[in-house]
Amino acid sequence: MKLFIFCSSLSGGKGGAERLATTLVSEMINRGHEVYVGYNGYKDPAYTQDSRAILIPWNRRKTIEHYQKNVVELNPHCCFVF
Repeated sequence: MKLFIFCSSLSGGKGGAERLATTLVSEMINRGHEVYVGYNGYKDPAYTQDSRAILIPWNRRKTIEHYQKNVVELNPHCCFVF
C-alpha cells in the first residue's frame, strides 16, 4: 500500500507528534508499505528516518497548491496528517 504521512514540524523539533510520525513511518515500511513523508522546511527531519522512506519537504517558496498537486499525483491509498 502507498502511504503519505505529513508532519509539518518534523524538521523543527523533537516532540511527541514528530516521534509518533517517525515510529509510524518505520513500522509501515517494516510491514512492506511504500511510505512518503511530507514536512515543512528545508532541513532534514529532527528524528532519523528509515532510509527506505521517501522524503518530500514542502518548499515554502512554492504554493501549497503546488505541494498538494504533487501529493495527489503520488496517488496514495491513505494519508496521515500530524
